[in-house]
Amino acid sequence: CRSCGSSAPAGGSRWPTPARSCIGTSCSAGRGLSCAGEPSEANTNEGCAVFVQADATGAASDGTREKPYKTLQEAIDKAGGKRVYACMSAPFSEAVTVTSSVELVGGFDCAKGWAWKADAKSVLEGPEDMIALVLGSGADPVKVENFAIASASATKPGGSSIAVVVDGAALELTRCDLTAGDGAEGVAGMPYASAGQAGVTGLTGGDACTANIVVGADSASSMCGALDSTSGIGGNGTANSGGAGSPGFPDGVMNAGVGEAAMACTPGTKGDDGMLGNPGSGATAPGKIDKTGLTVPAGSDGTLGAVAQGGGGGGGAKGGVAANKCPMGMAGGASGGSGGSGGCGGAGGKGGSAGGSSIALLSLEASLTFASVKLTTGKGAKGGAGGLGQDGGQGGPPGAGGKVPMGSILNPGCSGGPGGQGGKGGQGGGGLGGHAIGIAYTGASAPSIKGATFTKGTPGDG
Repeated sequence: CRSCGSSAPAGGSRWPTPARSCIGTSCSAGRGLSCAGEPSEANTNEGCAVFVQADATGAASDGTREKPYKTLQEAIDKAGGKRVYACMSAPFSEAVTVTSSVELVGGFDCAKGWAWKADAKSVLEGPEDMIALVLGSGADPVKVENFAIASASATKPGGSSIAVVVDGAALELTRCDLTAGDGAEGVAGMPYASAGQAGVTGLTGGDACTANIVVGADSASSMCGALDSTSGIGGNGTANSGGAGSPGFPDGVMNAGVGEAAMACTPGTKGDDGMLGNPGSGATAPGKIDKTGLTVPAGSDGTLGAVAQGGGGGGGAKGGVAANKCPMGMAGGASGGSGGSGGCGGAGGKGGSAGGSSIALLSLEASLTFASVKLTTGKGAKGGAGGLGQDGGQGGPPGAGGKVPMGSILNPGCSGGPGGQGGKGGQGGGGLGGHAIGIAYTGASAPSIKGATFTKGTPGDG
């Protein structure tokens, strides 16, 4: 056997061992075999390559013309330094990974003695949600000729369609078409199944004639986190007058009830509702490119709705010692009930995720060379809508005023006011629309696009 470009040594009977750098060169039947210029429309040398046919029949396969391999992956893995010649009788439906140097050539008509045509192409169709062809860092160099490589449109929410990824390798493409499908729509922010924490019911005021001073009902509180909602306490009941209730917290409307003096007491009133949370920002970051594709942050979540004000405490009533009033030593009137606490604010809506992108070729610090290459992108997908914020919790019901003895001419204590409703959480920000990119790359400089033409797809709406 001879090495690439060498001649037999003078007086020698044996050829040197073939050089490792001479891809596609082998020895046959004790004679030198040069694969330079292979394949051509006039000649296809079996010693130069292994053969692969997607619709080959028969159980056995050894990579020969008569028993070709059935998948590109097997042919590449078993090429052993030879080229891989691919039939175009049926598309190869698989995701292929290359980790070593290889030369992959399509355009062979296996029904006609594996005749090759320079203007014909074999087809590699990547499965859904998979990259059709991935070249790892050990694949250096790789040559691909006469192939149409396509990625299916993405089906996973927010997924991208990427035809080819070159990760730190050197790739030479000749007479190839790279076509990316459409990205899949981003995921909308998930809605909330229920409202935020509701307020607590106010407490009932004390009954008349049970003490000289009947203390008003204590406040009720909603434990909402950094800021709680607390209702106003009820006014006290005494022999000569009723005390005023107190307003609810956090500060808002002056909602305390008035105690009885010349006029009967008044109940507390409703607390102010919480304010709506702020909406989240739509996604704006450019995203990050890696070998899995393009990752873009989701829209930001909306902010928490505000805590509602607690209901005001009801006014207390006056008592007294006389007929049809109270006995001596227990002359206090009925006290006021406390307000219901306000509802907690609703959580912010979740941000929508980015729509998937359509990328024909993804280059990560790679070396690219093109000759008569067409790159086509599909549609970038719509970003997911921001989710609605959670409804704020309902305000708690008021506590009733204290009662009076049967047959008494005294007035009962006044009830508290209901708590306000917690503020609704702000809507989440929308996700970024997917990109449509011929070549997405990382590296110190943009790859040369000499020898390549582009058919542009359309970007997705945010």
